[in-house]
Amino acid sequence: MRDLPPGPVELAATSNFSFLRGASHPEELVAQAAALGLAGIAIADRNSVAGVVRGHMAAKEAGIAYAPACRLTPPPRCSSGPRAGAAGPRSASS
Repeated sequence: MRDLPPGPVELAATSNFSFLRGASHPEELVAQAAALGLAGIAIADRNSVAGVVRGHMAAKEAGIAYAPACRLTPPPRCSSGPRAGAAGPRSASS
């Protein structure tokens, strides 16, 4: 593991790859983190890692640490029972 410079790190950034949640491109987030003097940034998009390469390349160029992440949102539970056509348990009489 490489030695990282001491300093604050943003761990909850969300890019525009999080639909209807983030507004900035990963490159812009990394550039702002570097401008603020942060030692690194973690971009944790919702259900997506689509901006990982862009963020990594920007962080490498800016000389700050980068931690790609993803916030997984589980699908809503269905309370209507098994799906139509889904195979259920077979009875002993069949």
